[in-house]
Amino acid sequence: MNKKIILIGVIAVLILSLVIVFTVFKHDYRPATLDGDKCFTYTQDCTCFGSLLVMESFPLQYNCQGLEFCEEINVTECD
Repeated sequence: MNKKIILIGVIAVLILSLVIVFTVFKHDYRPATLDGDKCFTYTQDCTCFGSLLVMESFPLQYNCQGLEFCEEINVTECD
């Protein structure tokens, strides 16, 4: 009986840890290129699990220091 309680506690702590990691260290971003004066073209829709470095450039550039999942898109937005 006592071992079952410890096992359930360990499993609960592991699940809670995974939930915290996937919510705190999850970053969504879209790399973009500048087209003309006021138009941005987004080529990917990405999710990074881990540390995300944002470069000081225009348009912004990103460097994921963990697991990165990207989906190809083609969206243009103009002001």
